[in-house]
Amino acid sequence: MNIKNITRKTLLLISMIGILTIAAISAMFSSSDFVTNSLSASHFDIELIESKWNYSHNNVTPNEELDKDPKIKNNGDTDAYVFIEVSVPYYSNVRYETDNEGGWAWGNVPCVKFINSAGKSSDSADFAQTVNEHWYLISESDSSETEPKTHTYIYAYVENAALPEGKSAVLKILPCSEDTETPALFDKIKFFNARPVGNIPIDEEMEISGQSVTIDVYAHGIQAEHLKESGVTTTDPEEVWKILSSGKGS
Repeated sequence: MNIKNITRKTLLLISMIGILTIAAISAMFSSSDFVTNSLSASHFDIELIESKWNYSHNNVTPNEELDKDPKIKNNGDTDAYVFIEVSVPYYSNVRYETDNEGGWAWGNVPCVKFINSAGKSSDSADFAQTVNEHWYLISESDSSETEPKTHTYIYAYVENAALPEGKSAVLKILPCSEDTETPALFDKIKFFNARPVGNIPIDEEMEISGQSVTIDVYAHGIQAEHLKESGVTTTDPEEVWKILSSGKGS
């Protein structure tokens, strides 16, 4: 065989192999990339404050006024809508003194009346209470427990509780900034002046003197944005309270 011809064939073969190898290598080129997404949930923290309350009030007398100023502070990093719930004990079928020229009222009344920053309180013979501006009563309920029973009020923090006729209350945002807090719901409470006498037989009279009563105050809060699955935020106090009280809120 001619060596020259062999050399040409060998070179041609080598060239073909080289071409095939390059093609194979180029087919194996690849590329990839990735991104890591980190999410951190906001810190939600509201605090109930009663800076004026003395927790050891004993021997309270009728008509005595006690400093009590429940308010809410936002310690978190998320704006909030907030509510205050107050449960007040009451005795049924008692006669108590009103501020109406020393008159007396007969019926079911709470053991305490709220006094606002202007020194005003309700003297009506019912469960009506007087609170400070920006607090709006959205519901109240009565227990059926044994004496003393409990009457519960739920107030929302709103833009303006003194609403023009036909206008709806709008929730007010409690910002997530240092030292931001609501005004007090009320500034004092007054122990009612009751007499377990009247049309009730002596052996059925309700003995009130010497009794201890408990006033429970709760602070509730929920994020101010993205309350609904659609991301639309509502500002209606009753609607937001339903979301919060149903356990669907944050």
